[in-house]
Amino acid sequence: MSDVRITIHRAASEIGGNCIEITNEDGARLILDVGRPLDVPEGSEPQLPASLDLSKPVEGVLLSHPHQDHYGLVQQLPASWPVFSGEAGYVAS
Repeated sequence: MSDVRITIHRAASEIGGNCIEITNEDGARLILDVGRPLDVPEGSEPQLPASLDLSKPVEGVLLSHPHQDHYGLVQQLPASWPVFSGEAGYVAS
């Protein structure tokens, strides 16, 4: 059995803005959700969590469902990162 590390980049202490990273012992990364925080003031541009390393590749980004607090920052991801969602949750970039 391999070791897995889970990093909650955002949404551990608030509702919305979900961003969770799963990393295995070989360093392969999977990102679960890249949501827009719900408490961002109207007209403000929220950013991805600073703790999410955009310089390292990922196996993919999995969007759990089509709510802004789960996919709202997908346009800020590197273009090389594959994004996966179910048909009902497809987000055009």
